Amino acid sequence: MTRHEFLQSSAFRLAGIFIGLLSAALLVVGWLFYTTLSGELPEHLDERIDDQLALFETQLESDGEASLIALIQRHMQTGDTEDRLFYFGRAGTRIAGVDLPNAVPGRRGYFTRADPEGEIDLYRYAGRKLADHDLIVAFEAEHIEEMNTILLRILARFIPRVLGRAVALALVFARRSQTRLAGFRQSLSCVADGKLSVRLAVSGNNDDIDRFAREINGTLARLQTTVEAIRQVSTDIAHDLKTPIERLSIAIENALAKLDAGEDAAPDLRQAQTEADNINRTFDALLRISQIEAADRTSRFA
Repeated sequence: MTRHEFLQSSAFRLAGIFIGLLSAALLVVGWLFYTTLSGELPEHLDERIDDQLALFETQLESDGEASLIALIQRHMQTGDTEDRLFYFGRAGTRIAGVDLPNAVPGRRGYFTRADPEGEIDLYRYAGRKLADHDLIVAFEAEHIEEMNTILLRILARFIPRVLGRAVALALVFARRSQTRLAGFRQSLSCVADGKLSVRLAVSGNNDDIDRFAREINGTLARLQTTVEAIRQVSTDIAHDLKTPIERLSIAIENALAKLDAGEDAAPDLRQAQTEADNINRTFDALLRISQIEAADRTSRFA
């Protein structure tokens, strides 16, 4: 089987359809996986920010401005100053925390800020307006970008590897199926050349190709039986009609000889007619036997 024949085969086309569907499925699953996880991380961070804002807001409402300033200072002293940033101010003037010029009170989003070493860090923030006060809480969000990068890297490695293995397996199975079909074509070509004993190879997997091969083998067996029956009928006809035809020929020769001698040839002609009738009856009987053996007339049996 040539490469051109393999590329035009139905097995190769089915393999191509399978690869296309698998590629689409992998892309959809990868996209859902990435969007789900990348969306969960900001939501989880927003929950932490909202909890911190709610704590500060409750402190302000219950104990006043001075109590909230002291709470913010304690949080900044006990925690990582670069991990969490707070801003508490009034009328644009900072009262506690650090200045966050890129964060807008009343909104939620991201901003960047340089750390003491000069590296740029990413922060996720949320701000609230509380009467004449502004309150902003920001948490370091660099891990979100790192996690998104890791997810993309995993997908970039996982999808091509899975797809590559699937392509290899699909082509192997397609090639194997096409090889079996090529063997079928070769066997049928031998049958067409008169080798009726040839049968299609059965792998033993009991798949659809094996079932197809068994059906074809059953048909070839019936064809072989029919052809052998025809050959047997031909042999029987030649054997059973040889003697009557010789007697018919002798009777005709005797009749011709008597006619040439001016004698009565009627008995010999009647003998020839009898032999011809016997030949016809023998021929009809052999044909009926052949039809019965081929199961053409069994429906008429009572």
